[in-house]
Amino acid sequence: MKNKKGVSAIVATALILLITVAAVTVVWAVVIPMITENMGEAEACLKAADFLEIRTDMGKTCTNTVNTSVQIRRTGDASVNIDHIQVLLIGEDGNSVTKILNSTSTPALMDIGEVKTYTFTNPSISTVEAIVSIKAENGKIYTCNDAKFTAKTITC
Repeated sequence: MKNKKGVSAIVATALILLITVAAVTVVWAVVIPMITENMGEAEACLKAADFLEIRTDMGKTCTNTVNTSVQIRRTGDASVNIDHIQVLLIGEDGNSVTKILNSTSTPALMDIGEVKTYTFTNPSISTVEAIVSIKAENGKIYTCNDAKFTAKTITC
């Protein structure tokens, strides 16, 4: 009988368990922070979903040969902290211009229930889109592309 040397079944099982635990630890260290980050953004943007209204009734959002006026009303939750609003002005030719409304804008960002009119020197705009960026409790700023508000303009 030859003298065979090999790894015993107990040692092999222990090695497999050790490798499994190491793999789970690596996956946990990588995946959990990624999920946590995305959950923070999802939570912040979920609050922003019913946050603004671009008012179009009675010519509130309109355009002419000189400028475009956009009336925005803030609705929703007081706990939502707006960092800024991107207003995308889309012309009849498809070209667009982005304007940023923030705390230094004139007029400044609105409070809950408040309505403000913003006038831009961009004539002949056919569509207005507003995208909200939220400053979350963790201090990070999230642009909520799913919380986009769109309105067609009329002639003033």
